[in-house]
Amino acid sequence: MVLQELEAEGTRACRLVGDLGAVGTGRRIVDEFLAFSGGELDLLVNNAGCFRAGALPRVSEEEWDRQVSVNLSGVFRTIRAALEALRLSRGAIVNVSSICGFRGAQGAGPYSAAKAGLEALTRSAALELGEQGIRVNAVIPGFLRETDMGAASDAGYVEAVLAQSPLGRTADVASAARVIADLGKLTAVTGQVISLESRVGRADMPRFFAG
Repeated sequence: MVLQELEAEGTRACRLVGDLGAVGTGRRIVDEFLAFSGGELDLLVNNAGCFRAGALPRVSEEEWDRQVSVNLSGVFRTIRAALEALRLSRGAIVNVSSICGFRGAQGAGPYSAAKAGLEALTRSAALELGEQGIRVNAVIPGFLRETDMGAASDAGYVEAVLAQSPLGRTADVASAARVIADLGKLTAVTGQVISLESRVGRADMPRFFAG
């Protein structure tokens, strides 16, 4: 659907599919994109993610590995695969994080740990890659009802999220996309984690299970 809309507007676009939790997928996807673009890459957005709620005593080793691999290790591998092209373009990387990364969340131990690691990776990469002209930032888009994860949330959770926002509303996908696109153009901004999250105060701690 998105691919067709882009092509209808005259934008060249391609769809690349892969499991970013698997070693080698990040390299393959970057290589396939560079073949499509003629070797040009200005902006890498690491937006792939997975989440499954569960209390720590009941989280399996396999589930822990899966969430950390997709949400953190896959980003590391994809960044490394894209570095040469980004050096040539003096481009940018934007990682998509979560409120869980700096607040933690009941029932989201693996996801929270991975997103916290993602924010630390963002800052470390910004320090290392800045001298090569590559900017690295992260965005916390907040709760987005338009995404698959947001749409899967039950009504009680959505109501709690809205109650925790002084504005009584959350950001939307279009707003998050604009911020990500702008970070690709801001040549003096790096190492930042920019939040669109509207939940503030102690009551904003996410909770994904009862008890």
